[in-house]
Amino acid sequence: MRLRGPEEFYRRLRFVAVLMAALVALLVLRLVWMQGIQGAEYRKLAENNATRTVPLRAPRGLILDRHLRVLVDNAPARSVGLIPAELPREPRAREEAVSRLAAVLEMDPEEIRGRLARQATRPFAAVRLASNADNKKDLVVNLSGAGINPPDGG
Repeated sequence: MRLRGPEEFYRRLRFVAVLMAALVALLVLRLVWMQGIQGAEYRKLAENNATRTVPLRAPRGLILDRHLRVLVDNAPARSVGLIPAELPREPRAREEAVSRLAAVLEMDPEEIRGRLARQATRPFAAVRLASNADNKKDLVVNLSGAGINPPDGG
């Protein structure tokens, strides 16, 4: 296949350039459609798609003496954790959530803020705030970013 001259070369070059421009334009239009028009729908789907891994350790067995009497028994110990990334982003709502959680856990809000600050490099990992929190379970469930962790779950 031999070109017949520079005119045919430039004609083919223009065709390839127009084809590439059309493909780029299609990609830009698709980007505008997905981000601009359907962005809210995709954002909602992404928020509902989040998963959290909660490690569960196997329960240990009972420790018995030689007469088969129980020396040590198993007892669940739940802890209250706070995930910094799930706290509200606006400062006023964030402070309100920390204050409410401090009141429920009978802690100093500054102590909670300090623990959150130390956890700044890992915003999706839970910050343990209280251990043996079974009696506070009902109070903590509705706070943003806070939750009851299963026994030995971190």
